Amino acid sequence: RAIADMAGARIAALLQASSAPSSGHFKAVLDWARAFIEAAEAFSGTQASTLRGHLERAGDRYFESLHAQRLEALRQMLDREVWVRLPEAAAQQARTDLRAAAARGGGRIAAAGGGAAVRVAQLGMGVGGVVAVIDVGGSGRFGVAAFGSVAEDGSTFASWVHKGNPFTEGATSNSGGGGAGGNVVGDTPPPPLKENNNAAEDQGQEDEEEDEEDLEVRAAYIDEGDDDDEDETMDPEVRKARREARGASAAAEASAAAGGEGDGKGLSARSPTLTASSLYLLQGVAEYLRLMRVLTPSVPVIFQGLCALFETALVRMFCAFGRHEALQPTSDQITPRLRSTLVRLTNGATLSTLMPGKGGGVGSEAWSVLSSGNLYGLKERVIALESLACIAEEFKRLRLGMKQALPPKEEQKLERFFGQTIASVEDLREHVYCHVSGLLLNLAWVPEAIGDSDKLSDKLKTGKYAKKEVSTDHNKWVDDLSTELTQFGAKLACAEVTAEALVMLWDFAIVETASAIVAGFARVRKCSPEGRAGMALDVQVLFQGNVRRLAPISGSRLDNSLRIVDTYIKAFYTPEAEMLYWTQCHPEYTSRQKVALVNQIASAYGWHSKAKNDLIASIGSDELAL
Repeated sequence: RAIADMAGARIAALLQASSAPSSGHFKAVLDWARAFIEAAEAFSGTQASTLRGHLERAGDRYFESLHAQRLEALRQMLDREVWVRLPEAAAQQARTDLRAAAARGGGRIAAAGGGAAVRVAQLGMGVGGVVAVIDVGGSGRFGVAAFGSVAEDGSTFASWVHKGNPFTEGATSNSGGGGAGGNVVGDTPPPPLKENNNAAEDQGQEDEEEDEEDLEVRAAYIDEGDDDDEDETMDPEVRKARREARGASAAAEASAAAGGEGDGKGLSARSPTLTASSLYLLQGVAEYLRLMRVLTPSVPVIFQGLCALFETALVRMFCAFGRHEALQPTSDQITPRLRSTLVRLTNGATLSTLMPGKGGGVGSEAWSVLSSGNLYGLKERVIALESLACIAEEFKRLRLGMKQALPPKEEQKLERFFGQTIASVEDLREHVYCHVSGLLLNLAWVPEAIGDSDKLSDKLKTGKYAKKEVSTDHNKWVDDLSTELTQFGAKLACAEVTAEALVMLWDFAIVETASAIVAGFARVRKCSPEGRAGMALDVQVLFQGNVRRLAPISGSRLDNSLRIVDTYIKAFYTPEAEMLYWTQCHPEYTSRQKVALVNQIASAYGWHSKAKNDLIASIGSDELAL
């Protein structure tokens, strides 16, 4: 015991250094210190709680340093991002790395101390039906809570004598990887996935499994720059483990392609959208997932780091493409969820302070990139928002595993992150796409073109919808609006937007078009029953013919979007006694539109002036009566 305490004090003194360990040496320090702790505890039969505590703090310092560097690098990349879509090969590689990082140690129930089973936390379902887990026990644990009961007489030390000197063995393996570079926490493929039904191993295989685990961990932490299986200096066992890892990842990807995952979202989509910054963010997620297995006591801190990476991207994208005035409490341009999320993440800071200075990216030159000559940045907006949505889907895939890996007291933070921050991505997409649809589709002229003119000479003429005969031809505004929608579709085609974004942009365009048509019908001064039939004909020609041919949306969704127009037209036939009830049941129309409808009906069917005025007064807009 005295010998172990003396050696432990010297190691603790080294771990208390003011600077955090470098990335190149941290894994080696962690492995050596952990091996010493386990051997010393087996030798003395007591827990080295002080040394474990020092090792925990060293791990925290390492992650804090790593996270600060990665977060700052992500901010700089977002500030200089040009929002160009990466080749599909990059997305495939990111998917392979992320799935493999999530699946490391899959299915094995590891043993701590004298063989007591410890918990493994499931990290979602891996590809191909393989259950992916984070091993939060066994040889990966080094915290105070990781201590397992050992025999006080030191009898468990016999297993260490049988395995041999762990430091000599580690030195031999590490020397083949190119010195310190062989222990870098990198992004190379992890060890092979293991099926869940192999989780229960008998005690007689424990020693062999621990040796294999050491090889897998060393293979997974080879630096990216040294990833060359043909290197003759590389340890043969490490090379073999890495080849098996790639083979497992390839098999998993083939299973996913054949329908193993089947959700078609995120990186599993047919053509996922990634940019340089989003790829860097996903690489950070994969690295943090691997660190969760090694720095087990720091799992809550690492989870907060994962949240910070995503939140940074969310805020920066709103700064670049969102409408800043929408953050005002009185604005209805964004959902309350998105507003509260952005206010919380900015911590009261104004968005102008988060915007970058001069540079080469969209964020620094928004006025030129988002100008009308560049289709208001349509292509850049779609690539940015779809890449963020892709990352959000990958986080959703990891939700269950994170929940099980985190302590119960952290569950509230996890639920807030997924329930507010991740969910607000869809709100941001709707906000940006709705805004850019309005910029690309000029509908300001539509109400005036549909309605009756305010000129005195035109007032003396019969309105286009006050005729006594049913027309078989549609009005000119239908052709003009069809041309406008055709140009809108051509703009979307030039930007090469994704299929999902294309549907959303057309949805917003149709909704805005329908609103403009209703506003135009509300400007019609007089309307006859025959004229009302002409309105229905115009709408049918426009949407059932031209729009249905242009818009890549189903007929049912189109009908839902046009319901506001159809309901307004059919309301013309509402009996006088039911009109007040109708106005109360349809808050989607403005008071001006309701009053215009009452005036049209009263004129067509000869209502008494008192009945009309009483109804208008009940609507609350008697000042609009004609």
